[in-house]
Amino acid sequence: MSVNEDPSTWRLITGDVPYKLINGFPTGTINEETGQVEEKYIIQASDLRAFIAISFPLGIALDQENIYLTPNRRYPGSVAFVTQSVRWESLDSSKPCDPYGADPGAPVGTYCPFLTLTITYVTGKKQDDENDATTLLEVSADASGEFLMYPIRGLAKWGAANGPAAQGAQLPASKLVPTTQWTVRWPRINRVFLPRIITAMRNRIGTVNNAAMPMFLNAAAETILFAGYSYREDYTWREGWEDTPASIDLKFVEKRVVQGADVVGHNHFFREETGEFVKLFMPGGGLVYHSSNLNNIFPPAVKETD
Repeated sequence: MSVNEDPSTWRLITGDVPYKLINGFPTGTINEETGQVEEKYIIQASDLRAFIAISFPLGIALDQENIYLTPNRRYPGSVAFVTQSVRWESLDSSKPCDPYGADPGAPVGTYCPFLTLTITYVTGKKQDDENDATTLLEVSADASGEFLMYPIRGLAKWGAANGPAAQGAQLPASKLVPTTQWTVRWPRINRVFLPRIITAMRNRIGTVNNAAMPMFLNAAAETILFAGYSYREDYTWREGWEDTPASIDLKFVEKRVVQGADVVGHNHFFREETGEFVKLFMPGGGLVYHSSNLNNIFPPAVKETD
């Protein structure tokens, strides 16, 4: 393949970067559910920065109301494969390359003006709408429960609802209260947006949801408690401080008790006189857990307050 021509005549382009596909590529490997694709391009050395920016954009962009996802570059023609790595080398092995312009005073012909790129794609998260930043979230769950010991005290009956009283104070009786530990990982957050996001979380720690939560399979109101969060700043090849990414892990606890036709949650406590979970009001008239719209922590609209 000749590259001794004006790159503006090259047929293939990604973003504003023209490229040529090297003969014999792409190649790929597909397993049962995962896979990998490899391409090799020729580009101008001066376009390397732009190509990397296209391949690995910042994870999110934020305006006054919304957060938008900017995903890694996808394998052309597919939504299943996203860029994992980009490797470059001089197209002419007899000459070095200077894609970052480190030697601007070099004589003409010192450096090869073209690069060979090796792009590796792996299976990634699919999305129909690249403006839907919820697809960036990684949700996991660990369901278990806690055993509630019933205080018998003669209130329970043997055999039937009108049977003889169970008098043994030490009688072992327990009920499993279902709980689910939910973790939502929010990767690749631009550091400049952290204050707004952390404020939204701080305002809701210790509250329960006042509306159903679609990301937790439409968990009912008051069944999800926002228990806390952790975040870490990542190292990056990006040059700007504001481009330093961070990752946040948010922790939620679901308490879901089916009681007849109702589903009750964190503001319901076991009342031994009735053997049921009942909503508990504090002396000031409020519930044990305040409520908030926990959906507003997440994109597309991160709101500091409800």
